[in-house]
Amino acid sequence: MMEGSTITVNAGVFCWGNGSKDFIYFFHAADASNPNWTLMKRVQCASGGNQSLSDIQTKYASYDLPKGALQAVRVSIRYENGDPNLGPCFSGNYNDTDDVVIQVKEDPSFLGTAVAVEAKKVEDDKKKNKR
Repeated sequence: MMEGSTITVNAGVFCWGNGSKDFIYFFHAADASNPNWTLMKRVQCASGGNQSLSDIQTKYASYDLPKGALQAVRVSIRYENGDPNLGPCFSGNYNDTDDVVIQVKEDPSFLGTAVAVEAKKVEDDKKKNKR
């Protein structure tokens, strides 16, 4: 995976009862060692299951990888709480949170216009000095 690439996070979740009180939250952080979680998507379960493997629902969110070598995604399922303002670190008896760390390759073209222009100027100056 490379900076600027679009990735999709898939999560298999078991929604309790009829699913109407379960919410799935997707977060990402550009720095896994010091995460500042950003909410990508909040999804309410469409139905529930009766504890068989076939009743697990797949939910997903997509986003573009920002600049950062070691990033993280977090998926959280919360029972009876659809308030997106509670943040990524919400606990409860029927809640669960899982994190995944992603190693991301640097894309030099993803550094930004000002940096790219300065790099070109330095390269042009080097060529002039060789003559």
